[in-house]
Amino acid sequence: MQVLITAEIRYLLTVDNIILQMAYSSRHRYKSRREKLQKGIRAWRVGFVFFLIAAAVWIFKDRYAIWNWLETYFY
Repeated sequence: MQVLITAEIRYLLTVDNIILQMAYSSRHRYKSRREKLQKGIRAWRVGFVFFLIAAAVWIFKDRYAIWNWLETYFY
């Protein structure tokens, strides 16, 4: 007997497989010192980029106040 698999059934089978593959595992996976360092460096880099963007926006918004403050010292 031949079974006809439609696209909907194939989709449901792949979705079920994805859900089954993502089951929780209590197995501890070892991370080397290099992997931990790379993760930390990436976190600092992302934070630093956001800080630079926020500082640029703040400077642009208060550019006249900052310019006036600088003029008091360099007249």
